[in-house]
Amino acid sequence: MLYYASAVGLGDVFGSVLRSIIGTRNFISGALGVGTNKHHIDLDAAVDFCIDGVLKHVAITADCFTHTDVTVQPAYTTKAYLCCFDASGTALVVAGNACTTDSGLVNITSNTGVAKLPPVPAGYCPIGYVKVVTANTTFTPGTSDHDKAACTFTFVDLSCIPASTVV
Repeated sequence: MLYYASAVGLGDVFGSVLRSIIGTRNFISGALGVGTNKHHIDLDAAVDFCIDGVLKHVAITADCFTHTDVTVQPAYTTKAYLCCFDASGTALVVAGNACTTDSGLVNITSNTGVAKLPPVPAGYCPIGYVKVVTANTTFTPGTSDHDKAACTFTFVDLSCIPASTVV
């Protein structure tokens, strides 16, 4: 039998990326949806998640996620808005870059190709994202409703950032 002098934990995992993948994830679908105030995002189911191996809980919360980056998304673009919590349960929306739609496939780094999720800030756990595709109109986060005409909204719940970050 193998014995250790102290408990083995995430600190024993070499590499910050691997540590993050193992120790930071959401365990329950948050059922993201259109907010009570339609320009916000609701958390329609309570979530249990962990950051660096420490379990956290956030209850059902109307208008939980509020856009803080209110940069106007131009017409005929796609953009991903990543919804995250920190260890205190504070919600954050991380906006990707708006990319010109090209046959429905967009790339947030080069404005062509395929859409990808923005990076998760350190100390946050991804809960889900909203993919916004505009047609002949713009979308202003924090002002425009998440059911605005001429826009398509796709709400996706996450456990962690998937292997393919294409949205």
